[in-house]
Amino acid sequence: MALSLQAKVLINVLMMLGTWATQSMSGRPFIDEDAITQKHEQWMAHHGRNYQDNAEKERRFQIFKTNLEFIENFNSNAINKTYQLSLNIFAELTDEEFLATYTGYRMPSLPKTNKTTPFKYADQADEVPENKDWREVEGVVTSVKNQQQCGCCWAFSSVGAVEGIIRNGVSLSAQQLVDCVSNNNGCGGGWMTNAFEYIIQNQGIVSEDDYPYNQVQGMCNSGTASNSAAKITGYRNVPSNDESYLKMAVANQPVSVAIDASTFKLYSGGFNGDCGTRLNHAVTLVGYGTSAEYGSKYWLIKNSWGVNWEKMAT
Repeated sequence: MALSLQAKVLINVLMMLGTWATQSMSGRPFIDEDAITQKHEQWMAHHGRNYQDNAEKERRFQIFKTNLEFIENFNSNAINKTYQLSLNIFAELTDEEFLATYTGYRMPSLPKTNKTTPFKYADQADEVPENKDWREVEGVVTSVKNQQQCGCCWAFSSVGAVEGIIRNGVSLSAQQLVDCVSNNNGCGGGWMTNAFEYIIQNQGIVSEDDYPYNQVQGMCNSGTASNSAAKITGYRNVPSNDESYLKMAVANQPVSVAIDASTFKLYSGGFNGDCGTRLNHAVTLVGYGTSAEYGSKYWLIKNSWGVNWEKMAT
Protein backbone atom coordinates (compact mmCIF):
# COMPACT_ATOMS: atom_id res chain seq x y z
CA MET A 1 0.00 0.00 0.00
CA ALA A 2 1.17 3.52 -0.69
CA LEU A 3 0.61 5.85 2.23
CA SER A 4 1.68 9.38 3.08
CA LEU A 5 2.83 9.44 6.72
CA GLN A 6 4.05 11.96 9.18
CA ALA A 7 6.88 10.06 10.76
CA LYS A 8 7.66 9.74 14.38
CA VAL A 9 9.58 6.56 14.56
CA LEU A 10 10.92 4.15 17.06
CA ILE A 11 12.66 1.19 15.35
CA ASN A 12 15.01 -1.60 15.83
CA VAL A 13 16.92 -1.98 13.03
CA LEU A 14 13.23 -1.95 13.52
CA MET A 15 10.22 0.38 15.11
CA MET A 16 7.55 3.31 15.19
CA LEU A 17 5.70 6.06 13.29
CA GLY A 18 2.47 8.03 13.20
CA THR A 19 -0.57 8.80 11.07
CA TRP A 20 -4.21 9.71 11.70
CA ALA A 21 -7.35 11.49 10.59
CA THR A 22 -10.77 11.99 12.11
CA GLN A 23 -13.99 11.45 10.26
CA SER A 24 -16.58 14.19 10.28
CA MET A 25 -19.89 14.36 8.52
CA SER A 26 -21.35 17.58 7.22
CA GLY A 27 -24.48 17.54 5.05
CA ARG A 28 -25.56 14.00 4.23
CA PRO A 29 -26.73 13.26 0.69
CA PHE A 30 -30.08 11.56 0.27
CA ILE A 31 -29.78 7.78 -0.13
CA ASP A 32 -32.84 5.61 -0.89
CA GLU A 33 -33.60 3.10 1.91
CA ASP A 34 -34.46 0.28 -0.51
CA ALA A 35 -31.22 0.87 -2.38
CA ILE A 36 -29.28 0.70 0.88
CA THR A 37 -30.98 -2.57 1.81
CA GLN A 38 -30.07 -4.02 -1.58
CA LYS A 39 -26.47 -2.83 -1.21
CA HIS A 40 -26.28 -4.45 2.22
CA GLU A 41 -27.61 -7.77 0.91
CA GLN A 42 -25.07 -7.70 -1.92
CA TRP A 43 -22.30 -6.82 0.51
CA MET A 44 -23.34 -9.69 2.83
CA ALA A 45 -23.29 -12.18 -0.06
CA HIS A 46 -19.90 -10.97 -1.27
CA HIS A 47 -18.27 -11.22 2.15
CA GLY A 48 -20.14 -14.32 3.34
CA ARG A 49 -21.80 -12.55 6.28
CA ASN A 50 -24.47 -14.27 8.36
CA TYR A 51 -26.14 -13.05 11.56
CA GLN A 52 -27.32 -14.91 14.62
CA ASP A 53 -30.76 -13.24 14.53
CA ASN A 54 -32.76 -10.43 12.95
CA ALA A 55 -31.86 -8.03 15.73
CA GLU A 56 -28.16 -8.41 14.99
CA LYS A 57 -28.80 -8.02 11.27
CA GLU A 58 -30.74 -4.82 11.86
CA ARG A 59 -28.01 -3.42 14.09
CA ARG A 60 -25.38 -4.18 11.45
CA PHE A 61 -27.59 -2.69 8.75
CA GLN A 62 -27.84 0.60 10.65
CA ILE A 63 -24.06 0.75 11.04
CA PHE A 64 -23.67 -0.13 7.35
CA LYS A 65 -26.04 2.68 6.42
CA THR A 66 -24.15 5.21 8.53
CA ASN A 67 -20.89 4.17 6.91
CA LEU A 68 -22.41 4.34 3.43
CA GLU A 69 -23.67 7.87 4.07
CA PHE A 70 -20.20 8.87 5.27
CA ILE A 71 -18.60 7.35 2.15
CA GLU A 72 -21.01 9.11 -0.21
CA ASN A 73 -20.47 12.42 1.55
CA PHE A 74 -16.68 12.04 1.62
CA ASN A 75 -16.27 11.00 -2.01
CA SER A 76 -18.64 13.66 -3.32
CA ASN A 77 -16.68 16.38 -1.50
CA ALA A 78 -13.17 14.95 -1.90
CA ILE A 79 -11.97 17.74 -4.21
CA ASN A 80 -8.51 17.97 -2.67
CA LYS A 81 -8.26 14.36 -1.52
CA THR A 82 -5.97 11.84 -3.18
CA TYR A 83 -7.73 8.74 -1.88
CA GLN A 84 -11.21 7.21 -1.96
CA LEU A 85 -13.52 5.35 0.42
CA SER A 86 -15.78 2.40 -0.36
CA LEU A 87 -17.87 -0.39 1.17
CA ASN A 88 -14.95 -2.66 2.00
CA ILE A 89 -14.78 -5.62 4.38
CA PHE A 90 -15.09 -3.34 7.43
CA ALA A 91 -18.26 -1.55 6.26
CA GLU A 92 -20.53 -2.94 9.00
CA LEU A 93 -18.25 -1.97 11.90
CA THR A 94 -18.34 1.13 14.06
CA ASP A 95 -15.10 3.05 14.44
CA GLU A 96 -14.76 1.71 17.98
CA GLU A 97 -15.24 -1.92 16.88
CA PHE A 98 -12.77 -1.53 14.04
CA LEU A 99 -10.01 -0.09 16.21
CA ALA A 100 -10.59 -2.60 19.02
CA THR A 101 -10.57 -5.63 16.71
CA TYR A 102 -8.21 -4.92 13.83
CA THR A 103 -5.47 -2.78 15.32
CA GLY A 104 -3.64 -3.61 18.56
CA TYR A 105 -0.66 -1.31 19.05
CA ARG A 106 -0.34 -0.64 22.79
CA MET A 107 2.61 1.41 23.97
CA PRO A 108 3.40 1.13 27.70
CA SER A 109 2.83 4.30 29.72
CA LEU A 110 6.47 4.08 30.84
CA PRO A 111 8.26 2.34 27.96
CA LYS A 112 11.72 0.93 28.37
CA THR A 113 14.47 2.97 26.79
CA ASN A 114 17.61 1.53 25.29
CA LYS A 115 21.04 2.89 26.09
CA THR A 116 21.63 5.76 23.69
CA THR A 117 23.53 4.61 20.60
CA PRO A 118 24.42 6.47 17.42
CA PHE A 119 21.95 6.12 14.54
CA LYS A 120 23.29 3.24 12.47
CA TYR A 121 22.82 4.86 9.07
CA ALA A 122 23.65 8.48 9.93
CA ASP A 123 26.66 8.55 7.62
CA GLN A 124 24.58 7.52 4.59
CA ALA A 125 22.59 10.72 4.13
CA ASP A 126 24.14 11.38 0.70
CA GLU A 127 23.63 7.80 -0.47
CA VAL A 128 19.88 7.37 0.08
CA PRO A 129 17.97 6.59 -3.15
CA GLU A 130 14.90 8.65 -4.00
CA ASN A 131 12.74 5.54 -4.28
CA LYS A 132 12.85 2.15 -2.56
CA ASP A 133 10.60 -0.89 -2.78
CA TRP A 134 11.77 -3.94 -0.85
CA ARG A 135 9.05 -6.04 -2.49
CA GLU A 136 11.26 -6.03 -5.59
CA VAL A 137 14.10 -7.80 -3.77
CA GLU A 138 13.59 -11.55 -3.51
CA GLY A 139 13.23 -12.95 0.00
CA VAL A 140 12.88 -9.62 1.85
CA VAL A 141 9.07 -9.18 2.02
CA THR A 142 7.02 -12.33 2.56
CA SER A 143 3.35 -12.80 1.66
CA VAL A 144 0.66 -10.60 3.22
CA LYS A 145 -0.87 -12.11 6.37
CA ASN A 146 -4.28 -11.64 8.02
CA GLN A 147 -4.52 -11.06 11.77
CA GLN A 148 -8.33 -11.33 11.48
CA GLN A 149 -10.21 -10.57 14.71
CA CYS A 150 -7.14 -10.62 16.92
CA GLY A 151 -5.49 -7.36 17.92
CA CYS A 152 -1.95 -8.60 17.36
CA CYS A 153 -0.75 -6.25 14.62
CA TRP A 154 2.34 -5.73 16.79
CA ALA A 155 3.34 -9.37 16.22
CA PHE A 156 3.00 -9.19 12.42
CA SER A 157 4.83 -5.86 12.32
CA SER A 158 7.67 -7.36 14.35
CA VAL A 159 8.09 -10.51 12.24
CA GLY A 160 7.90 -8.42 9.07
CA ALA A 161 10.89 -6.39 10.22
CA VAL A 162 12.88 -9.47 11.23
CA GLU A 163 12.05 -11.19 7.93
CA GLY A 164 13.39 -8.08 6.20
CA ILE A 165 16.75 -8.55 7.91
CA ILE A 166 17.04 -12.32 7.44
CA ARG A 167 15.99 -12.12 3.77
CA ASN A 168 15.51 -15.79 3.04
CA GLY A 169 11.80 -15.64 2.15
CA VAL A 170 10.71 -17.64 5.22
CA SER A 171 7.57 -16.40 6.98
CA LEU A 172 8.19 -16.23 10.72
CA SER A 173 5.69 -17.08 13.44
CA ALA A 174 3.48 -14.24 14.65
CA GLN A 175 1.62 -16.86 16.73
CA GLN A 176 4.77 -17.61 18.73
CA LEU A 177 4.93 -13.94 19.72
CA VAL A 178 1.21 -13.83 20.55
CA ASP A 179 1.55 -16.88 22.81
CA CYS A 180 5.00 -16.34 24.31
CA VAL A 181 5.64 -12.60 24.78
CA SER A 182 4.44 -12.46 28.37
CA ASN A 183 4.64 -8.68 28.80
CA ASN A 184 2.32 -8.04 25.85
CA ASN A 185 -1.39 -8.90 25.81
CA GLY A 186 -1.67 -11.28 22.86
CA CYS A 187 -4.82 -10.44 20.91
CA GLY A 188 -5.41 -7.57 23.31
CA GLY A 189 -2.52 -5.56 21.93
CA GLY A 190 1.17 -5.13 22.48
CA TRP A 191 4.40 -3.31 21.75
CA MET A 192 6.98 -4.34 19.17
CA THR A 193 9.97 -3.68 21.42
CA ASN A 194 8.73 -6.39 23.77
CA ALA A 195 8.58 -8.76 20.81
CA PHE A 196 12.14 -7.97 19.77
CA GLU A 197 13.40 -8.45 23.32
CA TYR A 198 11.64 -11.82 23.50
CA ILE A 199 13.26 -12.95 20.22
CA ILE A 200 16.69 -11.99 21.56
CA GLN A 201 16.17 -13.69 24.94
CA ASN A 202 14.67 -16.79 23.31
CA GLN A 203 17.63 -16.93 20.95
CA GLY A 204 15.39 -16.83 17.94
CA ILE A 205 11.91 -17.20 16.46
CA VAL A 206 10.50 -20.18 14.56
CA SER A 207 8.87 -20.31 11.14
CA GLU A 208 5.14 -19.88 10.57
CA ASP A 209 5.05 -23.44 9.22
CA ASP A 210 6.36 -24.80 12.53
CA TYR A 211 4.14 -22.57 14.70
CA PRO A 212 1.11 -21.58 12.58
CA TYR A 213 -1.23 -18.68 13.22
CA ASN A 214 -4.62 -19.54 14.78
CA GLN A 215 -6.15 -16.11 15.61
CA VAL A 216 -6.28 -16.58 19.39
CA GLN A 217 -3.77 -16.45 22.21
CA GLY A 218 -2.81 -19.84 23.60
CA MET A 219 -0.22 -21.41 25.86
CA CYS A 220 3.37 -20.86 24.76
CA ASN A 221 4.67 -24.01 23.08
CA SER A 222 8.19 -23.76 24.45
CA GLY A 223 9.34 -26.92 22.71
CA THR A 224 8.45 -25.63 19.26
CA ALA A 225 9.56 -22.10 20.19
CA SER A 226 13.14 -23.26 20.68
CA ASN A 227 13.52 -24.48 17.08
CA SER A 228 14.51 -21.09 15.68
CA ALA A 229 14.41 -20.13 12.02
CA ALA A 230 15.85 -16.64 12.56
CA LYS A 231 17.77 -14.75 15.22
CA ILE A 232 18.50 -11.11 16.04
CA THR A 233 21.06 -9.77 18.50
CA GLY A 234 19.60 -6.32 19.14
CA TYR A 235 17.48 -3.44 17.92
CA ARG A 236 17.79 0.34 17.71
CA ASN A 237 15.53 3.35 17.62
CA VAL A 238 15.23 5.69 14.67
CA PRO A 239 15.57 9.31 15.86
CA SER A 240 12.08 10.76 16.17
CA ASN A 241 10.45 13.70 14.39
CA ASP A 242 12.72 13.61 11.33
CA GLU A 243 11.61 11.76 8.20
CA SER A 244 15.12 11.93 6.72
CA TYR A 245 16.30 9.46 9.38
CA LEU A 246 13.38 7.18 8.69
CA LYS A 247 14.13 7.32 4.97
CA MET A 248 17.75 6.33 5.65
CA ALA A 249 16.58 3.39 7.75
CA VAL A 250 14.04 2.12 5.20
CA ALA A 251 16.60 2.50 2.41
CA ASN A 252 18.59 -0.19 4.23
CA GLN A 253 15.86 -2.49 5.57
CA PRO A 254 12.12 -2.83 6.31
CA VAL A 255 11.19 -1.05 9.53
CA SER A 256 8.58 -1.87 12.18
CA VAL A 257 6.43 1.19 12.84
CA ALA A 258 3.28 2.33 14.61
CA ILE A 259 0.72 4.48 12.80
CA ASP A 260 -2.69 6.01 13.37
CA ALA A 261 -4.94 3.78 11.24
CA SER A 262 -8.31 5.31 12.06
CA THR A 263 -8.96 6.48 8.49
CA PHE A 264 -8.20 3.02 7.11
CA LYS A 265 -11.58 1.54 8.01
CA LEU A 266 -13.33 2.44 4.73
CA TYR A 267 -10.22 3.11 2.65
CA SER A 268 -10.29 1.81 -0.92
CA GLY A 269 -7.36 3.27 -2.81
CA GLY A 270 -5.15 6.24 -3.56
CA PHE A 271 -2.83 8.06 -1.19
CA ASN A 272 -4.03 8.53 2.35
CA GLY A 273 -2.52 11.90 3.20
CA ASP A 274 -4.35 12.65 6.45
CA CYS A 275 -1.89 12.25 9.30
CA GLY A 276 -2.16 12.26 13.07
CA THR A 277 -0.38 11.25 16.24
CA ARG A 278 -2.69 8.79 18.05
CA LEU A 279 -0.73 5.61 17.40
CA ASN A 280 -3.00 2.54 17.38
CA HIS A 281 -1.80 0.13 14.69
CA ALA A 282 1.52 -1.54 13.84
CA VAL A 283 2.72 -2.26 10.30
CA THR A 284 6.03 -2.73 8.49
CA LEU A 285 7.49 -0.04 6.26
CA VAL A 286 8.82 -1.70 3.10
CA GLY A 287 9.60 1.29 0.92
CA TYR A 288 8.97 4.89 -0.07
CA GLY A 289 8.81 7.10 -3.14
CA THR A 290 6.99 9.89 -4.94
CA SER A 291 3.72 9.41 -6.80
CA ALA A 292 3.99 10.15 -10.51
CA GLU A 293 0.25 10.85 -10.62
CA TYR A 294 -0.08 13.13 -7.58
CA GLY A 295 3.49 14.27 -6.99
CA SER A 296 3.10 13.27 -3.35
CA LYS A 297 5.78 11.59 -1.29
CA TYR A 298 4.62 8.32 0.24
CA TRP A 299 5.62 5.37 2.41
CA LEU A 300 4.88 1.78 1.38
CA ILE A 301 3.48 -0.31 4.21
CA LYS A 302 2.89 -4.02 4.62
CA ASN A 303 -0.34 -4.41 6.58
CA SER A 304 -1.84 -7.50 8.25
CA TRP A 305 -5.48 -7.39 7.09
CA GLY A 306 -5.26 -9.97 4.33
CA VAL A 307 -4.57 -10.06 0.61
CA ASN A 308 -7.91 -8.51 -0.43
CA TRP A 309 -7.33 -5.32 1.59
CA GLU A 310 -3.71 -5.15 0.41
CA LYS A 311 -4.69 -5.41 -3.26
CA MET A 312 -7.29 -2.70 -2.77
CA ALA A 313 -4.71 -0.46 -1.12
CA THR A 314 -1.90 -0.99 -3.62
